[in-house]
Amino acid sequence: MLRTRVAVAPRWATEYDHAMSKKREMSESGMLVYPKLPVPTKRGSEPRLPSHSNPVGSGGRGRLAFFMLLLGLAGGAAGGFVLRPMLFDGGELAETKNELAKEKLATAEAMQNLAKEKEASKKLDEQRELLDKQLEAAKQAQDMIADKDAASAKTKGDLDGAKKKLEGTGAGTVTVEGNELHLAIADSKLFKSGDELSAGGQKVLDKVAGALKELGDKQIAVHGHTDDQPPPKPAAPKPPKNKKDKTPPPPPAAEPEFATNWELSSGRALAVVHYFQDTHKIEATRLSASAFSQYHPASKTNKAANRRIEIVLTGKGWPKASEPVPPGQSVFDHPRPVKDDLMTPTAPKEAPKPPAKEAPKAPAKGSSAPKEPAKGSSPKSDANDLLKPGKAKK
Repeated sequence: MLRTRVAVAPRWATEYDHAMSKKREMSESGMLVYPKLPVPTKRGSEPRLPSHSNPVGSGGRGRLAFFMLLLGLAGGAAGGFVLRPMLFDGGELAETKNELAKEKLATAEAMQNLAKEKEASKKLDEQRELLDKQLEAAKQAQDMIADKDAASAKTKGDLDGAKKKLEGTGAGTVTVEGNELHLAIADSKLFKSGDELSAGGQKVLDKVAGALKELGDKQIAVHGHTDDQPPPKPAAPKPPKNKKDKTPPPPPAAEPEFATNWELSSGRALAVVHYFQDTHKIEATRLSASAFSQYHPASKTNKAANRRIEIVLTGKGWPKASEPVPPGQSVFDHPRPVKDDLMTPTAPKEAPKPPAKEAPKAPAKGSSAPKEPAKGSSPKSDANDLLKPGKAKK
């Protein structure tokens, strides 16, 4: 059965409201003043409302219950953590182990991939360094080629200027062979006969010497060439027509001035060199002479073209094949190395004296000189004869 509680207002409250409605006093200031409330007396017969106060005994029991609840939850969690492996099924544990193994395998594969990437990165760095070195080498080669092109252009300019000066002399034909200039002059313009310069030849060499002085940075090599005809020989004297003529016979023919074309080509080249040095005072260190005889012909059919003097101009201090021209310099700027021992004169060495021969001693008095063995006999045969019986020494 349900019980219903009805709240009943206390009696003193009802009386108080009734008294307040009938009796209201006004103070001297015009404000309403409520009269003092009467203090009710305790009555045991009147019903009382339930008290809403929280006694000390009931609050302590609630907190204890809450604390016990928390302690139970903590104990259950700890027990579950301890008993969890025992309560798990074997399949779930194996699955967990498999997942852990898979994670380890994935980690190992990731480490291997990382190592491969590092190795690939290292190879890329090495290839990059190699490419940088190749690029640097290519740049250096390009710079060297540019320097060579500049040196070749400078050399070509020098050769063109020298060629114009030599052509201005009108002495002969000027050609360019590599880095050399060749001025070919016919022998008929220079020599009377043999290696003797003519007056016209001296005038031609005067013009050439003037151009050579302006080209002071060039070496001058004079080459002598001939044709294949031997040098002329002096004619033999003719005998007298009248045999009864008692005049003395003519002297024998003189020896030829040039035995072969080697001597002729050499004499002509030296004649030109001496003229440049003695007459025009060109430095002797710039001059040289060479003989080629008949073995470097300019033409196979025109013998007159082969009888010539060639003046060859090269760069002063021309480098050897084993000495490349440094970058930024032309062949004319490269100095030729000079050995001191070639420039310093040395005293000729004395030839060793032959040992003195001892004079043969004269034989003593009373002794005869040893006889020479007869032809066809030998000293051995004589000794054997002495040892034969019946041929003892007397």
